[in-house]
Amino acid sequence: MIGIELVDKAAGPTSHDLVAELRRSLPRGTKVGHAGTLDPFATGLVILLVGGATRLSGLLMGLPKRYRAVVLLGARSATGDPEGPIEESGIAPPGQAAIAAALGRFRGSIEQVPPAVSALKIDGKRAYARVRAGEQVTMTPRRVQIDALDLVAHDAERGRVSLDVRCSKGTYIRSLARDLGEALGCGGYCAELERSEIGAFTLEQAGTLEQVVGAPEAPPWFVTPRDALGHLAERLLRKDEATLLRTGRAIALTDEDGPTRCVLDGRLICLAEPRGGILAPTIVLPE
Repeated sequence: MIGIELVDKAAGPTSHDLVAELRRSLPRGTKVGHAGTLDPFATGLVILLVGGATRLSGLLMGLPKRYRAVVLLGARSATGDPEGPIEESGIAPPGQAAIAAALGRFRGSIEQVPPAVSALKIDGKRAYARVRAGEQVTMTPRRVQIDALDLVAHDAERGRVSLDVRCSKGTYIRSLARDLGEALGCGGYCAELERSEIGAFTLEQAGTLEQVVGAPEAPPWFVTPRDALGHLAERLLRKDEATLLRTGRAIALTDEDGPTRCVLDGRLICLAEPRGGILAPTIVLPE
């Protein structure tokens, strides 16, 4: 079995928990991985990779994301989410006009400091592990892209702000919530988070973990590697071309000008790129 599973994660389990549960349900020795994590409190779309599709992880992790986030203003969380120690700021949040104006600071290409409690590695060790060991952790700012940031709803009485966010890989919504709260002078943290899209994949396509485990090759949550990379150009191969690519050898270039899906009989054989007048394989899937 080789393919991609679209899972609707519930609040509570980690992305690694999803991987482990699916792996236990498949034949012994089947590889299972993921193409990007969600925090335990968060819900929504997670991509799991099965068999040779694990080789595509890097390509799928780079896809843009869409989130629905609820920011609670007037308080700060040590972890940026509901799970950390939370302290009320004692400062009332401003009105909707001020919130809408502040959002403008976070659109486009921005520098963002990731949360200290995150899976990023510092000198080979996860940042969250260093924090839990009592270490002082300083996170390095990173440039991320926020393509859209819209105010969906505002509950002034409860200090709740609902946002629709479209962003690049590596964007932390917990950091966005924290920074919005600081920009407003009242503090804030991400109280709820749902990932609704990854590239062209939507939450509506996903199955619950129980559904996926029970029927791992059922549509719409099961996606072939060919369809999973539908945003890339495609070349239909002859059998002799497929044989060459499978053994790591290049084939003649036609009009390819970037990463290309190479397909034989409806199945993705490999990804390839043009190099000096030839089309060379970069990722070859097992037969």
